[in-house]
Amino acid sequence: MICKSRWSKQVTTIVLCIGIASLAFGVMSACVALRQGEEASRLSGMLTGFGFGLLLVATVKLIRSKTISKEKLEEEAIDK
Repeated sequence: MICKSRWSKQVTTIVLCIGIASLAFGVMSACVALRQGEEASRLSGMLTGFGFGLLLVATVKLIRSKTISKEKLEEEAIDK
């Protein structure tokens, strides 16, 4: 099934900011969690992975919107 959701640049920018914040918080908590326990380390790893995933998706969306021609983007918008 084809997903027909619309991502605007504002949504992409918000996802990018959330990804950066989650990645930074995960890395900083990983430094603190080294002294604590395995559970804290696992949680910081999940936050880091989640932040990196969001960052990667938002970056690909932004690059794709910049490199694809306007005609192609309009054609995709019509198909949706």
